[in-house]
Amino acid sequence: MNRKKLVVAMDAQSEAIVERHFVEAYFGEHYCLLVGILVEGEPEPAQAVPNTLALREAWQNTPSPAKVQWHRDRVLGPCELFQELKYADALLMRHSLLQRMLSQQPCLTESLSYGPVILLPDSTAAIHQVVLIFDGSQAALMAIKQFVSLFPNLCQQSQATAILPCEGSNITGDAGQERLLIEYLRFHFADLGIHKVCETDEHMIPSVVDLSQPMVIIGSGSHLNYLLDQTPASNLTQVLHWAQ
Repeated sequence: MNRKKLVVAMDAQSEAIVERHFVEAYFGEHYCLLVGILVEGEPEPAQAVPNTLALREAWQNTPSPAKVQWHRDRVLGPCELFQELKYADALLMRHSLLQRMLSQQPCLTESLSYGPVILLPDSTAAIHQVVLIFDGSQAALMAIKQFVSLFPNLCQQSQATAILPCEGSNITGDAGQERLLIEYLRFHFADLGIHKVCETDEHMIPSVVDLSQPMVIIGSGSHLNYLLDQTPASNLTQVLHWAQ
């Protein structure tokens, strides 16, 4: 049985409905250790206890029951968050929560560099497509490989689009690297389309990616930034490899 340890970051008033649905949909065949932590707000015991019990019951009644640990009595600081992530397979949190945290604690990025960060929209949405963006960097490659490790079923069941930069006739000008990358992607993704898009042709991306359909985006580079700007936030899940 696949086993994953996921740290689920929330604010003190969260009922974690989006996070719970995501775990049930995409980690349902794993045995999960879910570690719930507070990273914002002031916890109120009268509210925290019912939320904790409801979440524990919901996750333990899934087809693959999860073991749940909750640290809801206080908000964790950057150093404590760093320790939790250091020994976890991934951090799961909402994109809006991360933005608020980084605006208050820019140094938090150091704590996020120990593994993949799964950023969720504020509303639940099934993932209809996987978009892989490779710019030749180590960060992009690590993000793709970590996604493959975290979501093997999603790789096989969802339509995937790989967007590669064009420098000359090959990505980053290296024919050998391009061949190995495409071979790797085709091995792991059952339904894969590959498109080369130059920086001056970013306006062509909507012709190969349906921006109206919920997606998960993985990778780095200018094409990633373009997609983040053009895609409705409610349709967007992002998996980051936070490079040190």
